[in-house]
Amino acid sequence: MPGSDWEYSNTNYVLIGMVIKAVTDHSWEHEARARILRPLRLTHCRTRQLAVPAGSPCP
Repeated sequence: MPGSDWEYSNTNYVLIGMVIKAVTDHSWEHEARARILRPLRLTHCRTRQLAVPAGSPCP
């Protein structure tokens, strides 16, 4: 029956990363830092390619 089973997939994350790159010419990681992490002053954060030391502001 459609909709009765669920399976995790990274496909949508790959697609949104491609859309972000095409629209902004920046990586998902860059846009997440610039638009979400920095404005919210999140200091203990990670993205796939970036690890920020605890206690330091997100670059």
